[in-house]
Amino acid sequence: MSSSTSKPVEQPTDALAEPGPDWPVAKKLWGLAWELHWIGFGVLFGLLSHSLFICSSLVKHRKGFGRKSLFIAINSLLLTFGATRAVYLLLDPYESRENGVEDPKWLTLLLFGIAYPCLTSSFCLIHLAFLEVTKIKVGPSKLQNVKFLSGVIVIHFVIVFSAETSVSIKPELDALLIVCQSFFILWGLLLSGSFIYSGCKVINRVENVHEQLNAIEKNERLQNKNTEVQQDQSG
Repeated sequence: MSSSTSKPVEQPTDALAEPGPDWPVAKKLWGLAWELHWIGFGVLFGLLSHSLFICSSLVKHRKGFGRKSLFIAINSLLLTFGATRAVYLLLDPYESRENGVEDPKWLTLLLFGIAYPCLTSSFCLIHLAFLEVTKIKVGPSKLQNVKFLSGVIVIHFVIVFSAETSVSIKPELDALLIVCQSFFILWGLLLSGSFIYSGCKVINRVENVHEQLNAIEKNERLQNKNTEVQQDQSG
């Protein structure tokens, strides 16, 4: 009679679109650095959102360049960025179950992913305010059109919401994350290139104005010198 050897039964595991570390091992390895990271940055992001809330509440008394509507929109986006990052880190940092909180998968992914459209959108509006003040034209007129840029911003948020929620429900749809990240990279590169180009144009304009002022000053000195010579000769 042959004896059969028992094989260990593999437990089914949930499919993950973005696998994470082995948290018990990782926490032991990182030690105090892990605590400083999620608590420290969580508090800093909370302070950022608090300061932006105060700035937004004082918008009526604000004096400066740019439209107030852009100022409010930029502050609102950065406020959302800081608040969601603070909640993400202090509630359940990186899905580590650090605080014993087991929030829904879709909420965790959304709190993390929403930061990217908030950042790119705020930089986009900052660049728009910069172009309005300096009166510089960069590329097609649509890139300086509020309605067009608002449409791009809305599309970015829709892509993030759709991708993060869909992947949290069905991890096999992880290709949506590639679409989401690709949009972020392309849009970020376009904004970076626009910033660099417009910055170079401002520098060139300042240099031209400086040269013109030097030329005017030089001509005035020559005129004053000629006037003094004529006065000496007539005297």
